[in-house]
Amino acid sequence: MVRCGTCCRILVPYPLSTGPNYGDQAYKIRCTAGALWFEALKGSYMIVSINPLTQWIILRSPSFLATCISGDICTQGIQLDDNLPFNITGSNTIIRIHEDSIVLCVQYRWFTAYVVRVHNGGCLAFQSFVNIDTVNPPEKWPEPGLEIEWALPQEPVCKTQLNCRNLLHLSCSADPMNVGSMRCLCKKGFTWDPC
Repeated sequence: MVRCGTCCRILVPYPLSTGPNYGDQAYKIRCTAGALWFEALKGSYMIVSINPLTQWIILRSPSFLATCISGDICTQGIQLDDNLPFNITGSNTIIRIHEDSIVLCVQYRWFTAYVVRVHNGGCLAFQSFVNIDTVNPPEKWPEPGLEIEWALPQEPVCKTQLNCRNLLHLSCSADPMNVGSMRCLCKKGFTWDPC
């Protein structure tokens, strides 16, 4: 595993990036005042833990502004950029709450997605729990958190062979998946290992 740094005692593995000289820039996270943050489309979420083997990040669930009103109501919940290599995993049980009745709108196992929406006129808050057994009483559930995952990175983008000079057995070639782009692709007989 390649280390890209440490923030708040959390190891930041490749491809995650906390700066221009670390990791892959499509996998940016932020280290501010000793805490790691994940930037969603319209807000930031504190990172609680990172598992480099499973490629999972646990985000702290948003706090409540008032009883049953989520701290991210102004951004309508968490929204991930579907152009980036992150998505919400199916290991989350999402509980969305409506303020008027303080009842559950929905409780379900979340399947791979990019949004957990809260808004006026609907559910105003949510809590997420990772890998819970809903047979257990709530006092035995883990701390709230939202699990997201990252996809493995593609070969690095290049303009000339010089961009691939430090990468063994790679050459700057036309990207077969994206016409007009170049990537450091493996030479014949070799396969890409993104780790």
